[in-house]
Amino acid sequence: MKNDHLLERVEGNIGKRVETMQEVNGGYRNRVYLCSTSDEKIIVKCYRPARRRDDFCNETSAYQLFQRLQCHVPETVFIDNENRMLGLRYLPGAPLQEGECSDYYSATIRLLADTYRKTGQVTDSGQFNFQRDPKGIFEGINLLRKHRQFNPSAAFLSLAEQSYALLATTPRRLSLGSFIPSNVVRADRDYHIDLELVSFSAPTDDIAYFSLFSGVNLWEEATHHVDMQQKDDKLFVASLLHLGILTAGIYHAEYARSVTKDQQDMIIRRLINFQRVLGNTNDAGLIELAEAIGVKNDKHM
Repeated sequence: MKNDHLLERVEGNIGKRVETMQEVNGGYRNRVYLCSTSDEKIIVKCYRPARRRDDFCNETSAYQLFQRLQCHVPETVFIDNENRMLGLRYLPGAPLQEGECSDYYSATIRLLADTYRKTGQVTDSGQFNFQRDPKGIFEGINLLRKHRQFNPSAAFLSLAEQSYALLATTPRRLSLGSFIPSNVVRADRDYHIDLELVSFSAPTDDIAYFSLFSGVNLWEEATHHVDMQQKDDKLFVASLLHLGILTAGIYHAEYARSVTKDQQDMIIRRLINFQRVLGNTNDAGLIELAEAIGVKNDKHM
């Protein structure tokens, strides 16, 4: 979408003149702009055409639900279904950083606990078109075999099968799907942003994903604040294995392609965080995975 057409559409949706518009860092699935008027700032997300799933419909549905339940997310300014655009009130804060100490993330754990309390009764009625399939464990194994010459031990493959079976049979709850530091803005308090991957998944998935990306295992702290129904350490290990191996496999595949230097640096930084969390557990399978995704001695990194 050309900027002049985009500007017209934003002004048509908000009913006022946009004084400045600049592209800011977005995700893999959309382009993001910061638009300023005489009296407010608005984040505008422009989505690509729907493919296997519709990120626009998923995210707008999630924002509407979370706002109705009074979760801590930015206010919706407009939803433009025709042009696949979402306008959100700008939060005057900054995304969380990765690789900080556990105390830095304490407020974020409380944010997750608050969100889970408010969404705990939401049932799956097909309102979200993204689903995280635990078969991703085996996709991740194949990616690491291809890009890292990963030769998993028999014990690791047994853990993978057990983890898949556990995740596939565990009752699911509404989850954020992409709960990572960069998707939390710290302003007057912490807020969720980026709800494209909201879905129903294992109740340990969000905290496992956040732990991997932050580089800090926050499981013990989370169990003191977040209602997990039961403190299931095996389920948390299964989530770490699933999300760790799939995401690491995807990152190694992306690194092998012609990504930019900034993207390469991000991948290395995140894989080191993954390695730190997985390698500091007492689980032999997770430690094997940490070694498989390691970057220290990789001649390409």
